[in-house]
Amino acid sequence: MNGIITTIHKQRLIKRILNTFSFSEDPYRDKELRADFESEIYLILLEYPDKELLRELHDRGELSHFIFGIVKHNFLLGNSMYYKKYKNYENNRVELNTQDKRFILAHHLYYNEPYAYL
Repeated sequence: MNGIITTIHKQRLIKRILNTFSFSEDPYRDKELRADFESEIYLILLEYPDKELLRELHDRGELSHFIFGIVKHNFLLGNSMYYKKYKNYENNRVELNTQDKRFILAHHLYYNEPYAYL
């Protein structure tokens, strides 16, 4: 099984599939989300319960279609792990204005908490 995953990685198969999707309008955020999503797909493949099916698909040259289906499913469906972790956050996040950032910074300074994420 690890040989198949290594082959997928060396052929950049998942990266090529992901290049057909747009993750964010912001190029930096798009690159970041793309990398996170790629990791999620590798994790799904590594944890896939039917290893024999993956082996058979690889031997028949149909693994790329199977992976595309996994990518499409996880990218579009609201109940996928990717959607819950990243896309839902992306759709609901709000950019803080300067006033909000000053308030948060003052709060962290007052309570002596770390604020490196601002």
